Amino acid sequence: MFDPFLGSGTTAYECETLKRNFIGVEIQNELVEKVQNNLDKTDKIAKVFCGDSTKKETFEEINMFLKDKKQNKVQLAILHPPYADIVKFSNLENDLSNKKSLKEFLESFSLVLHNTKWIMKEDGYLVSVFFLKKNQKKFV
Repeated sequence: MFDPFLGSGTTAYECETLKRNFIGVEIQNELVEKVQNNLDKTDKIAKVFCGDSTKKETFEEINMFLKDKKQNKVQLAILHPPYADIVKFSNLENDLSNKKSLKEFLESFSLVLHNTKWIMKEDGYLVSVFFLKKNQKKFV
């Protein structure tokens, strides 16, 4: 299981409960440390990377980690991106929640999709969850 928007680690903890392998990416170092420290040390793959999911370099690091673990790709990716302009998650410039327009947000999100596809199995599954503002009728 892969989560490019780790946040507080809900997906990681659920994978741990279900005894599933997990790889996550979070842009905020303090959250990465907190989640990684709270994961049980088991024989399952459970790795959290501090990085930017829009950057190819982050995925090159993930790809090297997968090869080191004798894995070539991930089977499932769940993408739950920040809520565009609804909630700010950090003050980091590259945080998708800080994009100045929906167009910027979607351009950055498309980079995450492209990068995620690069580490996925051909017969894998990609799930994306979006939230809209209360009175918003459509996303785009």
